[in-house]
Amino acid sequence: MKNQEKRPCPLCERHQRMETTSGMLFWVEWGEDGNPRLCTDTLHDGGGLNVLCIDFCPICGREMEKQEALG
Repeated sequence: MKNQEKRPCPLCERHQRMETTSGMLFWVEWGEDGNPRLCTDTLHDGGGLNVLCIDFCPICGREMEKQEALG
């Protein structure tokens, strides 16, 4: 099956926050330039927000579409 034919997973379909068993939250959001970014935040000591530019969903591998830039 090609990436374009795959159904989106809950992360890239609903853009919801998900949590790992170790307490790390992660979600996808789009920057002002319209490019998708994976954001992670840990809930325990030493935690902090990390942002990575992505082209593909880290869960299902589907190509993330660029959204029109806010203007």
